[in-house]
Amino acid sequence: MEALQSGFRRARKNLRVEIIGPAFLLPDTALVLFDIIRSRPPQIRLHTHTWSCLGDGGGLIWLAGDTRSMRSDTWIQIPNLKNLVMSGGFCRAVPTEEESPSETDTRTVLAHMGQWIPVAEVAGMRLFEADLRELGLLDDEASTLRLAEYFSLGDARA
Repeated sequence: MEALQSGFRRARKNLRVEIIGPAFLLPDTALVLFDIIRSRPPQIRLHTHTWSCLGDGGGLIWLAGDTRSMRSDTWIQIPNLKNLVMSGGFCRAVPTEEESPSETDTRTVLAHMGQWIPVAEVAGMRLFEADLRELGLLDDEASTLRLAEYFSLGDARA
């Protein structure tokens, strides 16, 4: 967490976060990291790249980037809605006997993921590169960099 906060403090315009290793984050850990990402200075653009398959809260961190890329054979597993109390609002009070703390955190992760994906339609599924492209979530980083370079050269010539 400190490394991420430090990266935001040092970054001028852009920061790239690479996710590698077992990327099945506990929902609470993902929520902490997501809060840090949302609290970054507004001028810093974040690119998230995953080398690993993502599950549980890991997908939320990847989604939180302004732009995203992934290794071609990775996937994101969306937590299942089964046994979770979902409401139209972000979160609602739930009696503790109805839901464990982990389930509450998973519900919160899913509510955040709903900003980018149709959670109800894909819950309990693994989304691959083609699925994520179809949802408009994957960026062609090489093309984006080429366009940025092209436009910066145009500025230099003006």
